[in-house]
Amino acid sequence: MRSLNRILTVFFLLAWLAGCATTGTVPGDARSAYGAVSDAVVRGDCEAAADATNALAQRFPDSPSLGNARLEAASTCMASQEPARAREQSGKLITEAPAHPRLDHAYHLHAIAGYQLWKGDHGVASGTSELIADIETARAVIGDFREFVTRFPDSEYREDVLPYLVDLREGLARSELQVAQNLFEAGEFGPAAARAAYVGEHFEDTGSAPNALALEMQALARIDDPPPVAIVAAPVRAADRTPMEAEPVRARPTPPPAPHTAAAEPRRPAEVRAAPPTAVSGLQRPAEVRAAPQSRDVAWIRDQPRNAFTIQILGLGHERGVRDFLRQEALEGDVAWFQTERNGRAWFVAIFGSYPNAEAARAAIGDLPASVRRNQPWIRSFGSVQDAIAGS
Repeated sequence: MRSLNRILTVFFLLAWLAGCATTGTVPGDARSAYGAVSDAVVRGDCEAAADATNALAQRFPDSPSLGNARLEAASTCMASQEPARAREQSGKLITEAPAHPRLDHAYHLHAIAGYQLWKGDHGVASGTSELIADIETARAVIGDFREFVTRFPDSEYREDVLPYLVDLREGLARSELQVAQNLFEAGEFGPAAARAAYVGEHFEDTGSAPNALALEMQALARIDDPPPVAIVAAPVRAADRTPMEAEPVRARPTPPPAPHTAAAEPRRPAEVRAAPPTAVSGLQRPAEVRAAPQSRDVAWIRDQPRNAFTIQILGLGHERGVRDFLRQEALEGDVAWFQTERNGRAWFVAIFGSYPNAEAARAAIGDLPASVRRNQPWIRSFGSVQDAIAGS
């Protein structure tokens, strides 16, 4: 009996040792787990460093070494030209350890990794939808750099941001101009002229500006009845764009103006560009009949001409936030809000004003209170708003 017990003891001991030999090299404590990260960093092995860091986070999420591991893995991946993993690790550090002493480095790595991912795909896109995606990515990365320099104005990494921003700006202008060129080649001369004009106005210091001006003139010359009735809203922030707005909105012919609107401009020769319209605040009404400040309903939105423009002043994922915002701001004028969907979830949007063209709406943004302008309002056609409501 004693011999049998000894045999069983030896058997289980061997089985236990065999199990230890075949279960991998997962460290048994947080210090050993962090050591695995350090070993991978020393070897310059991005994938191993990222995997070891994720294993550390899974087994020891409260480890004081986790933040350093994320940062070291991100730096190793940047040095290894693997920006996707670098962006993942730096992004997790930003989320998990907002008080980390080297958080500025994490923001810096996160932005540069985003730039490298954008740069790798930039120049490949040619279709309009691909170009729009390229534009959205560039704007998101610019936002990352902006957040970095805003949060950490004294960071030692701040000085090397400018070259990245310059290149992103040049890339944005090229993609915007290519969208305008695609519209021109498709015979959509009004939207092409407006998009090219946007490049000339907002990217006048880039290499694309001269070509944008030339394209704008060509497009205007091809329009039989200037000024063009097809106006494209300025490109929007990625966070607020809806699927319906992935392509420029084609405006429908403008109906004859009501007696109280500005008189229609006389016909001009096709080769002469129409003078910019004068900015107006919404669809003008006599002051004595103007409604008291209150939100318009969806019926009012549907009644607006599709080629008129409005200003989106807020977009949130909950209705109460929009209502509280409008109550607090108490804006004088035509204010409305509506519900749509974004990424499969309810999305609530507040808009302000009704303007006959994009220029008037863009000019009216400057008249909004500073508390509203902080949300970076942007213009969009009522056609896109009505489509967003119909698709929700």
